[in-house]
Amino acid sequence: MRPVGFRASSGVLVLALLGLVACGGQSSSTPGAVAGSAVASGGAPVTATQGPTPSVGHSQPTKSPTLRPTPKPTPKPTPKSTPKPTPKSTPKPTPKPAPTVSVTITSLPAASPGDYETATARTAASASCSIVVLYKSGPSTAAGLGPTAANASGSVSWTWKVGTRTTPGSWPVTITCSAGGHTASATGYLHVL
Repeated sequence: MRPVGFRASSGVLVLALLGLVACGGQSSSTPGAVAGSAVASGGAPVTATQGPTPSVGHSQPTKSPTLRPTPKPTPKPTPKSTPKPTPKSTPKPTPKPAPTVSVTITSLPAASPGDYETATARTAASASCSIVVLYKSGPSTAAGLGPTAANASGSVSWTWKVGTRTTPGSWPVTITCSAGGHTASATGYLHVL
């Protein structure tokens, strides 16, 4: 048995091919491939003509998305804080130092019973002063020993009569003065002869 397509007569081969076409017996292969297996009359091979290559669908070029620049947020103006004025501190008035009160007995001479005695002291100007003469019998109540005020120079004095029955000896004499809420005192001794 001869292989089909090599040595068959041209009439048989053409009829066979026409029969396939007429009967609709086309295979799924490409028409060019079937024609390539036929041999032309006279034993010469027939050159197969490849059918048209199915065109591959051209894809549309993908458009890259246009990048829109992100708008920069407009900075809101920061409200400037109004500086509060610093309250000026009112300087406190410097308190004047209170006048210093001191008492100094400047004169207290010796005396005999029945004599007049004068006691002198120095203290703050216009200070209020008092005197106490303490004998053996007790505080003297002689005239002239009441409260008195110092003069503008701070000098103050008392004059009184020493009693005739006063016991001889040294007796304390205390002078107390006050000014500006302050008080001071001094003590001296009266010598009774």
